[in-house]
Amino acid sequence: MQALKRDDLMPLERYHSERGNFRREVKYPNVLEIGTVVTKIGTSSFQLAHVFLFEGTDTLAADANSVVVWADYARGKSVPLPEGVRLKLMAFQMPPQTLA
Repeated sequence: MQALKRDDLMPLERYHSERGNFRREVKYPNVLEIGTVVTKIGTSSFQLAHVFLFEGTDTLAADANSVVVWADYARGKSVPLPEGVRLKLMAFQMPPQTLA
């Protein structure tokens, strides 16, 4: 895999913590399974929904949402998602309620 240079186009993640919800207390040695789906694909960004389940159960420990923005770091601006990235994201796209 080729290393990215500082001025390459790459994703810039922005997590919105105010959209995270802790549903149950998690204590050691609990193990969690994490599920993530793409819920929206925009011009230069995409949204993800995450669930954190106690291993082997349907018991929800937490859920969250995040936004990933594709950016040109040299210009300091968002840029359209590359078509290859968009096509790969579409394979994981589901409505948000599918994960809950």
